[in-house]
Amino acid sequence: MAIDYTPISQIINDFQLIMDDTSYDKEAQAYQIRLLALQGLRELKFDLEQEVKTTTRGIDSSLTVDLPSDFVKLLRVGYKNSADEFVRECLKGDPTYGINFDRIQTNSQTGRYLIIEYLLCDERQFKNKITPFTSHPNRYFHLNKRKFLTLWKLSKELNADLILVNYSKKNSNYEDQILLMEVINIEDKIEKPVSTKNTEMNRNEFSNWLRKINLYGK
Repeated sequence: MAIDYTPISQIINDFQLIMDDTSYDKEAQAYQIRLLALQGLRELKFDLEQEVKTTTRGIDSSLTVDLPSDFVKLLRVGYKNSADEFVRECLKGDPTYGINFDRIQTNSQTGRYLIIEYLLCDERQFKNKITPFTSHPNRYFHLNKRKFLTLWKLSKELNADLILVNYSKKNSNYEDQILLMEVINIEDKIEKPVSTKNTEMNRNEFSNWLRKINLYGK
């Protein structure tokens, strides 16, 4: 069944027809009524659809950002990694076969390298009861297979220990859940490709662990 839409122009014409000398807006011009109608439509669309838009803005010399004209409410702020942007620019749309990883250091206690990869649990996953304690690379290995296999191959080449860390953002519902996963093996084409030894921590416990590990890299 076709949906009937009422154009803005008809709404404006109908409004003008019911205006009389007692109307408080009797002096309003058509363009003013149109602006009000469009503003009302935008607010109605936002309230009903809860549409979220993202935009990229530059930071000026005074460390401020100009907001877009249709700005309503700030939900989240992030930043782009300039190195990632540079690589994408230079590849000119070619698929990348390299990976980025978060941390590598020496460990004076073991005499080996240590590679740490941080895995952010997005807040949108919480509604599906996926938290830092319950998430695991085996859940999404097929989506990020190259990265995990390359990290494992690199750790073997460097004789390094590989640790994956599940976490969520500060002030999120599960900010105090940190899962530290020591990787034992990663093997493709089996039911559970990533084998790990897991340790659950809170944020403060992980901070203490990381500060200690950091000193081992001196």
